[in-house]
Amino acid sequence: MKDGLTEIMRLKGIEMLTSLQRKALEPIYSGRSALIIAPTGSGKTEAALIPLFLRHLKDKKKSPLRGFGILYIAPLRALNRDLLRRVEEWCAKMGITVSVRHSDTPQSERTRQSIHPPEMLITTPETLQILFSGKRLKEHLRSVRSVVVDEIHELYGEDRGVQLAVALERLEELSGPVQRIGLSATVENPKEVARFLVGEREMPVIIADNTPKRQELRIYPAREREDDRDLSVRHRIPPRALDALKYIKEGAQEVRKVLIFTNTRDSSEAFGSWFHNVYPDFPVEVHHGSLSRDIRTKVEESFKRGELKALICTSSMELGIDIGDVDRVYQISSPRRVERLIQRVGRSGHSLRGVSRGEIIAFSFDDILESVALIKRTEEGLLEEKRPREKPIIVLVNQILAMVLSEKSLDVGRLYALLRRSRPFRKLRFKELMEVIEFLKSLRILSYDPTGGTIRSTRRTRTYFYSNISMIPDERSYKLKDLSSGRLVGQLDEKFVASFIAPGARFILYGRVWEVVSVEEDSILISPVAGSGEIPNWVGEDIPVDFHVAQDVGRLREDLEGVARGTSSLDEVSRKWGVEEEVLKAPFEIVRKQVEEGLVVPTHRRVTVEEGNEEVIINACVGTEVAEALSKIVAGKLQEDGIGGVMVEVDPYRIVLRSAFRIRGKDVVRILLGVAPSNLRHKLTKYLSSSMLFRWQILHVAKKIGIVEREVSLRDLNMNRLIERLEGTIAYREAIERILQERMDIRNTTRFLKRIERGEIEVHLQRSSPIGLSYRDARRELLYSGADERTILAIIEKRLEVTPLTMVCLACQRRWRASAGGGAPLQCPVCSSRRVAALHPMDYERMEKHLQRRDFASLSRSDRKRLSLSADLVMAHGRDALLVLAGRGVGPTEAARILSFPHENREELLKAIRKAEITYARNRQFWS
Repeated sequence: MKDGLTEIMRLKGIEMLTSLQRKALEPIYSGRSALIIAPTGSGKTEAALIPLFLRHLKDKKKSPLRGFGILYIAPLRALNRDLLRRVEEWCAKMGITVSVRHSDTPQSERTRQSIHPPEMLITTPETLQILFSGKRLKEHLRSVRSVVVDEIHELYGEDRGVQLAVALERLEELSGPVQRIGLSATVENPKEVARFLVGEREMPVIIADNTPKRQELRIYPAREREDDRDLSVRHRIPPRALDALKYIKEGAQEVRKVLIFTNTRDSSEAFGSWFHNVYPDFPVEVHHGSLSRDIRTKVEESFKRGELKALICTSSMELGIDIGDVDRVYQISSPRRVERLIQRVGRSGHSLRGVSRGEIIAFSFDDILESVALIKRTEEGLLEEKRPREKPIIVLVNQILAMVLSEKSLDVGRLYALLRRSRPFRKLRFKELMEVIEFLKSLRILSYDPTGGTIRSTRRTRTYFYSNISMIPDERSYKLKDLSSGRLVGQLDEKFVASFIAPGARFILYGRVWEVVSVEEDSILISPVAGSGEIPNWVGEDIPVDFHVAQDVGRLREDLEGVARGTSSLDEVSRKWGVEEEVLKAPFEIVRKQVEEGLVVPTHRRVTVEEGNEEVIINACVGTEVAEALSKIVAGKLQEDGIGGVMVEVDPYRIVLRSAFRIRGKDVVRILLGVAPSNLRHKLTKYLSSSMLFRWQILHVAKKIGIVEREVSLRDLNMNRLIERLEGTIAYREAIERILQERMDIRNTTRFLKRIERGEIEVHLQRSSPIGLSYRDARRELLYSGADERTILAIIEKRLEVTPLTMVCLACQRRWRASAGGGAPLQCPVCSSRRVAALHPMDYERMEKHLQRRDFASLSRSDRKRLSLSADLVMAHGRDALLVLAGRGVGPTEAARILSFPHENREELLKAIRKAEITYARNRQFWS
């Protein structure tokens, strides 16, 4: 081994192995399965590949390989491509063939792999599924001796991971014992991840890198600066976001390259746009998963070469894609989770000897305190615990059909034994398996012979399999269209449309409040809301905050309350939590104000229920998923008690309740004190079944099980009928269980309710407080102060002035084009008649064939009336009539109504047009 090792290291240009690589050498070379745990940049990939290549070369001398020898599975295609680039030359020098196969692989390369299999195949979990179904490819799998699963922590606890766990059992059944090696970032429960890797067999060796990596973590509280106000208004940027831009730019100038992480794609795009507007010469680009592969690759290469100073990104850059050295990481707002903070900051100082430097730019009361709690937990090594679901039905269906398609005929007993060897299905009962098989039989996706105990594929099996290889939800995206300008301004996923979007709902995008006007087939019409006084009731998708992080925020609030009451100092609290005193000054002022007003401070052991004019707020430091569960219980019980139409907003520290009917705080207190922890799951199941979230989830399950086609959306189906049909089936139960597991934390909600029951947590009723209402200020921080009505009306006016109208002479039937802002004549250029109608493109399209033939008589009576009324308006009001008739859905009748009112100025006229457009857009869906 020693001679071979020296040569392999020389060919790769490695002078010395790291301690991690030395630890991994012997167990992996000897064939043992292993889980390698280490932070980003510690050489995990080489730790696995060096001993694997050594043994592979030795085995190849003994007997030639006839198929794949090593499978390398990574969750992202980008990681596949990155790995190939890193090892291709190295492997070529050793005489090891290597290739990548995933959905983007050209057909010519696939054919080549089928005829001449590479010794090492790099692929994804989904493509591995397909390998089992190809005759030649399946044969090539028989020779696999080792599998490496990269970024296994990303797959653990996810449907894709469960699918892979079963696939590894299928591989082992096909090829015999297979060495399994997992590469993972630091995780809270390494033994469970190791079990997940190998299933129900000997525990693998866990090789962890215990070398402490130095980290420097800071928080910068963004400020609203008076001297930036004009710049903020001019560029339409929220004041604190502008301060963040300036701070990041100044810091980036001190180093070579920085990464700027955000929590959502919209935030990345917003900050990218703002950087380009304010600092056009600053070399920065955006990188996230919604961009095309070509754009992402181009941006990655530019950053690696040093052509870009900064990259604004989401989780797309958390994993180990090679982008060269990064000197510093900025995180816009709290990263919400310890594991995410570690992964992101770990991208800087990308080596064992390097120092990881990261700064969180915090914007609000909650944001600052949460960031402090996350840094404290990071330094103490307290990561969030993942709660993997057992026996997920949609994955079970997927794998049953994948196996029956590959085998043609499959013994149910053998299928059951194989599934039970995988960790996620180790507790699967035979009765449960048979229930799923009978359900699939009823859908004619497979056939079942009870006499022989075998299942077979049907004509529908292949169609199902290739439509549902991926466990990633098939979500449609809805385009967001600005009614004012007619432009596309973004997109929303179907899940959020189902959970939240309805006419009248308000949300934040690009620093502006928007109101939903109507929901169309594949788009959502929205209109900007004037002024920043309106608080939106949704701010977009965000990452859930763990219960224990939120509890720490409660403890920090309690410490700040001690300062306000004079029992400690801000300096002492700052040193206890490991941050600069300056960081805690702004949140301390809010706590101090709360105490001065004689109000209870909500902490980890105090809940406050606060009554305001329009809302009741439950302040509880419980995290996103516990708050979600509590909100469903409280809202459900209120509706049971006759308070209809309860609207709920949830964040990690509060639940906001609103209704057209009055919600009394004392009723909310009674509900919280009266919830039986033992009855929690039953109550949640009952209340969830009528929610929009459940409708989206059951549709997702129905697609994955093969009940409805992939392309179907919520709006294509009679959902009430579908839910009624599926009630009591595995699909219905699966939809409920997925929500309870993925959106809620039942275990910690139960513990929290038990602590209330025992009196360990106090519940206080009081009026609205600074802490309770701080969420409003946090949302205002996302808005720029220049979103006034005059700006919106100017955008509408510009659109109306350039909208092309078709002018029709009612005397000689001549036609020509004109617009409200153009200079085309408003009388006929042929006969000089002033009886001229102006037609919006929607009206002209309907009448076009009649007007082309100059056959007015064939027009319907209503269309002749419309032409006549339009001509009267043009004669009476000139270009103002054209401006009104250019409005969407503003026909001659509505235009006549608008123009009949005396408008003091053009601004008033534009307001009337805007109101008519919104009314039309809202009502159109009800017209036949």
